[in-house]
Amino acid sequence: MSLRKIKSASTLGGLASALSEAARTLPTDLNKITQDVAKYATQRLIYETPVDTSQALSNWQVGLSVGSTLQLPAYFIGDSGSTQNISAVTALGAAYQQIARKKYGMNLVIYNNLKYINKLNAGASQQADANYVNKIVEDAENVADAALRAYLNGN
Repeated sequence: MSLRKIKSASTLGGLASALSEAARTLPTDLNKITQDVAKYATQRLIYETPVDTSQALSNWQVGLSVGSTLQLPAYFIGDSGSTQNISAVTALGAAYQQIARKKYGMNLVIYNNLKYINKLNAGASQQADANYVNKIVEDAENVADAALRAYLNGN
């Protein structure tokens, strides 16, 4: 972590060198933090979405810079949550592939185009609390804030 070197620089030359290194590594470091937070949020969204046929969890998608209007069928069609785990692993794998393609300066968009995802988020299923999506987004923001603070503190 190059920011640690800035704090410990004891000469102007050392400070200049540490600042140059920080400027060089900052885009990569921030991109990694963004990818980690996106993985956290996507994993929670997929695994905490109420499940019957696995279609809702299969539709958590990640786009680079923009989303899509695509609605996917369940990765593995089930009944009463019977295919939750295999569909979740597949959805998460697809999301992680997109997240890994993100470069500094690109936006990541996490979305679900199913019309009934809002009903699920509103509490239509007893499998999840109302506003579970909002809570996950709030938690992800807190994870991002903590990661950025740690990074800026040289940790």
